[in-house]
Order: sequence, then C-alpha cells, then structure tokens
Amino acid sequence: MQFHYIATMLCCALMLPFSSFAKAAEEGAQIWFVRHAQAGNNVVNTLTHSDDAFSYPLTAKGVAQANRLAEELETANIVKIYASARVRTIQTADAIAFSHELPIELAPQIVEVDLGARPGDKPYELWASVADRWESNPDYRYRDGESLTELRGRIATFVKQLAESHKNDNGIIVVVAHGGSIRMGVLPNCDNQITIESIKEPMLPNTGILKTRIHDGKLICESFAGEAISIK
Repeated sequence: MQFHYIATMLCCALMLPFSSFAKAAEEGAQIWFVRHAQAGNNVVNTLTHSDDAFSYPLTAKGVAQANRLAEELETANIVKIYASARVRTIQTADAIAFSHELPIELAPQIVEVDLGARPGDKPYELWASVADRWESNPDYRYRDGESLTELRGRIATFVKQLAESHKNDNGIIVVVAHGGSIRMGVLPNCDNQITIESIKEPMLPNTGILKTRIHDGKLICESFAGEAISIK
C-alpha cells in the first residue's frame, strides 16, 4: 500500500453494494465511521507502548485489510476523508485516499478512548474492567484516563461540527477512527433513538463501518457493521 500522505500528516500535526453508491450520493451527505484495519495493539496480550501518534501501526494482515477496503470503496462517491491522529487510522485512511486522490484531514477529537492504560497492562482485561464500571457509573475514571461521560462529550462536539460542516454536501464523508470511539462515542450521539443495552457489545470489527446520514442537520445512524439500525 502506498502511504503517500502519512509523513506529511504526522509531521504537520459494512459497505453498501456497488449499485447503491449512486443512490447514496443522491440522498445528500452520508458519514461513514470506519474502524481502522488490524493494528499491533489488536494482537498483543500486553501493551508495549503508550497509545500515541506513532505507536501500533497496521500489521501485515491490517495492510491487506486496508487495501481490500479501498478496493471495495473504489466506486463510492467519497468527497472527504478524516482520520484520527493515530498512525493506524492514517494508514487505513491513506489506502482509501490514494484511490480517490483525496487528502486526509486529521481529527484528533475522535482518537480512541483513553482507558488510563500503561505499558504492561493487558488491554482486553483492562477494557472489560473499565467498561463494567461504566455500566453503573459513566463518570468513573481509571488512573488518569477519561470517563465515559467525557468520551461522549468530546465525540458529541466533533459529530455536531461534522454534521454542520457537511449538511449541504452530496456524497460520502469517511471518518477513520477506532472501535471504542465509534461504538461508545458516535453511536450514542445519533439523533434517531437507538437502544444501547451494553457498552461492550456489539463490537465493530476492523474495517467495519457505522453508516450514518445527515438529515435536517441531524446525524441519523442507519447500519452498524452491516446490520440495519431501526429508525424510530
């Protein structure tokens, strides 16, 4: 994969069937929140680094996933691409950007949830423990991490700005982010009424997509990982 934007961006700072792409473009702006392809932190039992801009790039499997995603979206009417300020999201976004000859805009507001993790922690055990606490207390913070309330607040601000910026656009806006920030941050901020029974389930797989559209300035969620969301 040709990561032609990555160096510049770092220094300066599921899919519809092909026959549906034209229809999507005619219905105004859609925003597709894409989870990055498989990265190093998805396959380790113990964290080796803090989650900063350069840590945990894509694995070989992740590179293949990103290339496959770019091929599947090649005919989509993508007009804008955002990526969170992490190398794994920028690499995933770059595969899509290359085929569409589009730049990538960094969106640090949608980085992954900060669980307070440190090198040596077991990521999945930590995630399960913090999520269990959030079920009863969304203001709970582990170490110097953020609370669920804080996560949803920063994502809400980003989503509101995104919907306002693109309310008159036609086409698809791609936002490459993270499983946690999409599942626990974006999904609860949808303006259609969605019942979320658990913080931990369902999980969004690598390169999975939460598809939304902008309607009257509001964000309407339509499908999550290929499963339709009922509109209430």
